[in-house]
Amino acid sequence: MRAWNLSFWREEDDSAETEARIAYLNRAPAAAVETERRVIPRIMTAATGGMVAVTVALTIFAGPLLEICMRAGEVLTQPVTITQVDEEAEP
Repeated sequence: MRAWNLSFWREEDDSAETEARIAYLNRAPAAAVETERRVIPRIMTAATGGMVAVTVALTIFAGPLLEICMRAGEVLTQPVTITQVDEEAEP
């Protein structure tokens, strides 16, 4: 936000003050130039890729999944009849 304000929301005659603010930001403790490359663990990449694939699959198969859920809901709302089985009777 600060960088946006310094870059885009300043007046034309405010350039000297802006340069001083930018110089101040460069002296901040976390402002050192990073030369190391951060290695992202493969498991994190795989998990993210998997979640993206699941999200895309849910979007593509939304219609068939809705039909399956609707049929399951209809079955669940129907009453269940329990019949007693006579163990002594032979078929």
